[in-house]
Amino acid sequence: MTATTTRVDGIDGKVNIEPVYPNLSPQEETRWVSVEGGELFCHSFGNHGPAVIVISGGPGLPHDYLLELSALGLHQRVIFFDPRCCGQSTGEINDLKMNMKTFIEDIDAVRQAYKLGKASFIGHSSGGLMVMRYAIEYSNFVEKMILLNSMDAFYSHIPEQDYIKGIRNIKASPGFKNDQVEEIVKSYKDFFGPAFYKPESIDKLNLKMSLKAAKNSIEVREAFERTLFEPSFDYQRELSELAIQTLIMHSTNDFIPHSVSENLHRILPNSKKPIDIEECGHFSVTEQIDIVCKHISTFLQSR
Repeated sequence: MTATTTRVDGIDGKVNIEPVYPNLSPQEETRWVSVEGGELFCHSFGNHGPAVIVISGGPGLPHDYLLELSALGLHQRVIFFDPRCCGQSTGEINDLKMNMKTFIEDIDAVRQAYKLGKASFIGHSSGGLMVMRYAIEYSNFVEKMILLNSMDAFYSHIPEQDYIKGIRNIKASPGFKNDQVEEIVKSYKDFFGPAFYKPESIDKLNLKMSLKAAKNSIEVREAFERTLFEPSFDYQRELSELAIQTLIMHSTNDFIPHSVSENLHRILPNSKKPIDIEECGHFSVTEQIDIVCKHISTFLQSR
């Protein structure tokens, strides 16, 4: 496979080859997928085997912090993308677009742009919630689901207040007000530090963001506070009607309680018993990537 950068229309699949990115490996490809009101930056690894699309958390974080999952590209085609207005993706931040419906449509635009029939989906944290919603709306296109340190399928178990406070503290920081991207990223890492089992592991967290992306991340998260994270959402009944094979992984030292994984297992009829990742916090891809990839690979390759 030749490393390429392409631009793709997510509606009709038209592809235009652009110059090769100089730092891509032979098994990498980047492309932009056009969606209504913006473009999604995509980054894929591998060129054979079944496809898996990775959904980042936040909401508002770009895909880079999950890139260690690219190791799955030895056996699968692994597709990452930055959600709209996050990372290198573009769009307008407002409540009309920063909502679950638009983000789910964006996920399907990525699937279509890569000309996939069915695909498997990995969702980390709030990305797990988006994978579940996508499966409800587009079940015919979902092969398997992997819920990694996922939020619950309804409001009650979301530890939202501390997260909201932390996000607002970042927005109020001098670095944010003075457009200092290094300080904003440092504030993110200070906020995420307690979510790690080993505090020193925070240094390995890949938060590669431009100034615009770092500030957009906060704005996207705040928009979702208004459009999604409210007591009205509950996907449990709809999920209980799905027959999609599901792997649930939970860290023993995650701030999301173990009861969330147990509840997801209860309501998803074709889910496996949750796998506990020992000595690990919320960012399991950063702290225990070998264990995470081992379980995901086994699950994806099983019948």
